[in-house]
Amino acid sequence: MISQNYVDENIALYESGRRIKLNKERVLLIKFLKKHVLSRTEIYFDDEQINNFKRFTENGYFPLEAFQMFIAAFLLFA
Repeated sequence: MISQNYVDENIALYESGRRIKLNKERVLLIKFLKKHVLSRTEIYFDDEQINNFKRFTENGYFPLEAFQMFIAAFLLFA
């Protein structure tokens, strides 16, 4: 199973029930990602690009929330 810090953090926050609540579609998205995407081995997250994106955005524009980094991780997904 592939892993990425921001994705794992967001999923863990939901599964623990402590910090975030998700609507039905996002719950289905997490289930889909875990079953069909994160279980694959031929794809990966480009951690360097994800961190560059975060650094660029936070230095030049605004701080990013956890859900924004969750989305960004899949934008920079290979």
